[in-house]
Amino acid sequence: MDNDTLIQALGKKPSGKVVVVALLGIHGLFLIIIGLIAFFGGFVGVYEVSNGHATPGAIVAVLGAFLAWIFLLEGIVSCLCAQGLWTRQRWAFWLTIALEVTNLIVGGCALMLRLFAVWPIALSMGVAGGILLYVLIVIGPRTLSRR
Repeated sequence: MDNDTLIQALGKKPSGKVVVVALLGIHGLFLIIIGLIAFFGGFVGVYEVSNGHATPGAIVAVLGAFLAWIFLLEGIVSCLCAQGLWTRQRWAFWLTIALEVTNLIVGGCALMLRLFAVWPIALSMGVAGGILLYVLIVIGPRTLSRR
């Protein structure tokens, strides 16, 4: 690569696809971290319930462990969608839309049930809404391959 090409490559602004793929990957890692924290926190509730202490707090912790699996799954699928959008796969566009709508619904349920701290769930929902709008407005299904 000669110097002129290198200077041109460094001077380009990131395209919409690069921004949404980066956000989707970071959001996937964030969901995986939230899911792991909630999953291991749910072990406390499972321990309490298994020892006969079925208090409301312990039952909510078990429900939080169930929601943790959903967050983990969403994080993994989000990373797969980022890879699919990067390679311009049509399935990744539709899967990203379904994933972000599901993330908004699960986040809303988690906020209503008050299972987790408010700020990580609200941050995750804000990023999910931004990714959803960005995918719908900037990328669109017509820019992807027909494979």
